[in-house]
Order: sequence, then structure tokens, then C-alpha cells
Amino acid sequence: MVDKGAYPCSDLNDAAQSDILITMLADGQVVKGVVERLVAENQLTEDKIVIDMSSTSLDEVKEISELALSSGASFIDAPVSGGVKGAEEGTLAIMAGSQSANHFNAVEDVLRAMGRPGEERVILVLAKYQNWRIRLLWAALSESFLKLFFF
Repeated sequence: MVDKGAYPCSDLNDAAQSDILITMLADGQVVKGVVERLVAENQLTEDKIVIDMSSTSLDEVKEISELALSSGASFIDAPVSGGVKGAEEGTLAIMAGSQSANHFNAVEDVLRAMGRPGEERVILVLAKYQNWRIRLLWAALSESFLKLFFF
């Protein structure tokens, strides 16, 4: 992304200087902590757009969105699918959703540099459905292994 105009940040204060802040963190609680800190330090303003690309629960997304919007910033939930290979090759499937198409339109070029954002503004539910399917598969496999080895 550096070759497309992005710049790496050494800390959160450095990142807060950007107009577009992208988070792709371990979980929703970490993202919430970041957004809470930015709001508390008055670093999220109406000219900022927060894009969260982490795997977060629907409840966490609502909380994070409300935090960002309360500061005047825009918020886009944009979970991804495609793994490390997709990230390295810029081919991630990006399922972006926001309260306004204008928010998406403002960052569409940034998202396209990272992958393929949904042409129909694929909503959060599809990403959560895919994560649910993967978890269900792992649960079934785990149960099978338990029965195989312990029963």
C-alpha cells in the first residue's frame, strides 16, 4: 500500500494524523480500545473515516460504530476474507458496510487497492455468516476427533 500513497505508522498518535484510519486487529475489544482512546484524545473528528477490517461480533461493531460516530467521524465495517495470501496479493474479498453510501464512495479506491470490495455494498451479515460457517465446521471436526481418539 505504500506504493499507492499509504504510509506506515509507528504509533496510534501517528496514525491519528491520517484522514482514513484502517484497523485490522486481533478482535473487536482491541479495536474498541483503539477507538475509545482516539475519541478520548479528541483525535477522531468529522473529517476522519475509520475502516475496521477486523473480525468482530455484530454487538462489537455496533459499539465501535457508535463511538466513532459520536465523535463526528465516519465508520465503515469492512471484514475481509482471503487470508494472508489475499492480503499480500491485494485480492481480499472486502465486505464493506456503512450508514451511508457516501462513506463507502469516499474510500472505495483505498479498498480496491487492498482487494475486491462488494459491488453491491455487501453488508456485515454475510461476513458474520461466513465466520459462523467456519466455526461450525471446526466444532464438527473437533467433536469427530474427540470421538475418534477418546471414545
